[in-house]
Amino acid sequence: AMASLVGGGATAPAAPAAGEGRLLVRCKGLPFSATAASVASFFEPLDIVAGGVHLQLNADGVPNGECYVEFASSEALAAGLQRNRQVMGHRYVAVQRVDGAEAERLAAAGSLGAPPAPA
Repeated sequence: AMASLVGGGATAPAAPAAGEGRLLVRCKGLPFSATAASVASFFEPLDIVAGGVHLQLNADGVPNGECYVEFASSEALAAGLQRNRQVMGHRYVAVQRVDGAEAERLAAAGSLGAPPAPA
């Protein structure tokens, strides 16, 4: 993978942040009945990390048709991306890679489960 420094100067190397190096995809267009289990079965037999399906909710706590899925290996991630535009229920589901910077933001915002403990 090419290292790119986008949006900022180089900083001193630090321990990888929570989101860095996570094998994440974003799924959009899920049926509103989707559950973590139905998303996991959509990606079967690929390896998803334990608790790695993160359904996103709107302000009312209702699923908004998006989720993030964290794969256990880069092979599973690559295969998962092949499921883009496959049908779940009656909906075409878009599957897109989430890059490291966005994964960090999501992790910090608590979109990927419990937010990291404050430093």
